[in-house]
Amino acid sequence: LACQTCDANLITIRQSGAGSKPMDGDVTELINGCAVRKFTCLGDGAYINILGKKKSISSIEDGGTGSASCKASCNAARNAWSIGGVVVSAVACGVAVPVCQTCASPLITITQDGEFTKPMDGDVTEIKYGCAVRTFTCQGTNAVLHVS
Repeated sequence: LACQTCDANLITIRQSGAGSKPMDGDVTELINGCAVRKFTCLGDGAYINILGKKKSISSIEDGGTGSASCKASCNAARNAWSIGGVVVSAVACGVAVPVCQTCASPLITITQDGEFTKPMDGDVTEIKYGCAVRTFTCQGTNAVLHVS
């Protein structure tokens, strides 16, 4: 059949931005002689962004189930994958970013006021227990951090 297979690399799986993650499922099967590729994204507030050549086509959301999926079909010319008749060039999987992960560093100002102050020895933000945690370190004899 003319549409039996399409190259997998005709769709790029992207990963960028807050909440982005690897696709949880990418399975190709033959349905009525044509290749159909199913993408699955799992997680809280899971979604799949579907992109055309120069713009976003649509976004599939999980509807509160924790699972979003979409199917792309190989076209008759075997040179593109499409969803709803629209050629797809890329897909991206993501999950909702908890509000506690979106705090910007400038929300806390680090100052060096006074004769005995020095630059901070450490200022690291990392995700712990699902939220952003910012750790400040001041080293030295009788080191003190003043918080106000």
